[in-house]
Amino acid sequence: MQYAYVTAFAALLGLALPPLGHSLSLRSTPPNGTEQGELKLGKWEPPASNESGSIAELDGHSIVSSKYLGCNSTSCSIDSALVEAEFGNQLILVLGCSIDVNAIGYFCGSITGIPLDAFVGQAIMSYLVHCNVGHFTLVYSYHPGASAPPYAQEYNSAFGTTQQIVTKAKQDVIAKFGKAPTYVVVDASLWDVANWWQKLGRPAYPYPIPAQIIQHWCTKEVPDLLAHVSNTFGVPVAYRTPPTIFANPNSMGLSAYTVEEMVHCVEMHKDGWNRIYGGKYGLIDFHHFVDRTLQNSGHGASRFYKDSLHPGPELSLMYINSIMLWVRANIQR
Repeated sequence: MQYAYVTAFAALLGLALPPLGHSLSLRSTPPNGTEQGELKLGKWEPPASNESGSIAELDGHSIVSSKYLGCNSTSCSIDSALVEAEFGNQLILVLGCSIDVNAIGYFCGSITGIPLDAFVGQAIMSYLVHCNVGHFTLVYSYHPGASAPPYAQEYNSAFGTTQQIVTKAKQDVIAKFGKAPTYVVVDASLWDVANWWQKLGRPAYPYPIPAQIIQHWCTKEVPDLLAHVSNTFGVPVAYRTPPTIFANPNSMGLSAYTVEEMVHCVEMHKDGWNRIYGGKYGLIDFHHFVDRTLQNSGHGASRFYKDSLHPGPELSLMYINSIMLWVRANIQR
């Protein structure tokens, strides 16, 4: 943790630390059409005193510190030597959506220098895009959600069901990297909402979703998906909560209220050790970390987002940091 504190303290003093690896330039783009009032859609919580990562403000610029990375108002750097030393031959697979591939892209871009768009566009649906830090590998695979098909029409059904993608991903990861994943992180959120909205006949904005659909999703479909992932890979699995979104009228039926209710529903299955569904799976609480950041940032919060749905580099890298902290905690058990 020393680098985290030194980075934040040096930034507060106006000092520039030498980069730990390649730098990732930050481009701040506020969400189109986002009003300031929309920044308070989250259920705010006071920051915990033992935060493993933080985002502070200095003269209107953001400063990020965590165990594995540091950011100032212009760039982010990964402590690649620390990552390589602590993660060795680990392979983390993230099964998710564009929020996840963007986060991995920002992380990999800080190591390789590859721009986000180029990274994401390396394969159809960004399937198995990745990067290595020494022998450590971070890999992405898309899936269309925990809910049953038919999926949202934007999805290319030729890729199969979520369960088929999970099974295929294990085979393809082994073929491509010569080893199976040692940890898996799963998202199921935005594509599930688009699925429900389509099945409901695409109701008008603000796209109401009946509570019973969300309840079925969090009590049946999410745990079933996590169980399938766990049985397929036989390694520790964690669920990543979706961040707050600022969705105005859109083509997928997404609303901030629905996301809030989804997060709340999953959290009803959380125990005192930050695990879910009977303690079987870890929980990457991206949602509340983002909410705390937006709350503490006041009117400048919109600059932490790439667009109305996707967190930008700083928040995304803190998400990756959370994954790595979860993995590290499991390694040390």
